[in-house]
Amino acid sequence: MVPRNPSTQPVVSVRAKPSLAEAVTALRLTWRLLRDGRVPLWAKLVPLGALLYVLLPYDILPDVLPGLGQVDDAILLWAAYRFFVWLCPSEVVDEHRAALARRLTPGTG
Repeated sequence: MVPRNPSTQPVVSVRAKPSLAEAVTALRLTWRLLRDGRVPLWAKLVPLGALLYVLLPYDILPDVLPGLGQVDDAILLWAAYRFFVWLCPSEVVDEHRAALARRLTPGTG
């Protein structure tokens, strides 16, 4: 059996809570993709539908249950973000991620 090169393996994060910086970057990426004309309109309906679900008073778990009521909203938003990025053309996502990384890297203007 030939050992696999670790640099070619996908990186999978097992952390349950993303950092605030990761959440802000995800929001910026979503906003940039929503405004990009190369992303199909039907794909843009995913995050908008998730946001509508969060804003509507109907929930899978009622928000009156302390803590648990917000869990379904958070899971849905996270899943919608991941699904939306997956639906977008990969070259468009890569372009926006690179632009965000350049913007966040000190000294790169």
